[in-house]
Amino acid sequence: MQWMLVAGLISLWASIDNSPQVIETARRLVESLLSNAEYYHVAGDPLAALNETARGPLAQYRHEFLHPALRFERSLLPDKRAAMRGVPIDSVLVFARSTLEQIDARPQPALAGALLDGYRADLAKLDAWREESGLATTATLGDVQDRLGSRITVPGTDLTIQLDRCLSWLALAIVGLQLYLTSLLATLCDADDQEPVHVDRSWVLLHRAPLGPVLTWLTILAPSVIWIWQQIVAPLGETGVAPDLSTLMLAVAVSIATGMSLYETRRVRRRFLSRAAEHTEPQLADMQAVSAERRAA
Repeated sequence: MQWMLVAGLISLWASIDNSPQVIETARRLVESLLSNAEYYHVAGDPLAALNETARGPLAQYRHEFLHPALRFERSLLPDKRAAMRGVPIDSVLVFARSTLEQIDARPQPALAGALLDGYRADLAKLDAWREESGLATTATLGDVQDRLGSRITVPGTDLTIQLDRCLSWLALAIVGLQLYLTSLLATLCDADDQEPVHVDRSWVLLHRAPLGPVLTWLTILAPSVIWIWQQIVAPLGETGVAPDLSTLMLAVAVSIATGMSLYETRRVRRRFLSRAAEHTEPQLADMQAVSAERRAA
């Protein structure tokens, strides 16, 4: 159960992680400037001022994803992010700077100020992230995001892995811990059927209400609920696109294993706490009788 608390803390860290969203920021900036160029009175093709190296990846992205009929198609978001991973970050920076310079040189609609401030803020973030990564100007957006993404160091080694990849392994760890706890509790009940066994009453699982149930349910549920929120619910709310099949299968395995643990936990609490009550009630009755006799004397 201590390891389950560790798993819950890692899941909680992942759910509040603030790793730089390099690819998403670049995608939002590129699409806004390319799609709204006419609104901002940009003359001609916004990509025309770029050299061939910088223009090629962005022109390909526009051709594939920014057709008016496809621009707001949410099902294309995973494909858009995958395509944007391979775009050099310097291409995005050069394009955004040159486009904003053209926009600043022309009169703009009254409502454009706030939007332009947002574009400049995104450009500043991308520039700062490129500097922070220490990578060359030819580095792609995916390279920069991977360099700046949160990592976990494997205990006892110098190996570090991405937090997103760690969450897949964490799901398997949660399933294993839940199955082990289920097996332990089932074995405890089976052994008690054959011969009464001593159970340490200090185990939080056997504390009486309200402390016992609350802490037990939190310990068992927290890792699974937080993991499912991070990997399933949050992405659905953000993009509206369901996670891939492997993530969904892991979520099903985590849910089933957690349900089995809760069932066995409930069974153990009922059996051992009811037995403790059977032994405690006669003792309390005797103590109350003795106390009454003393008061009467």
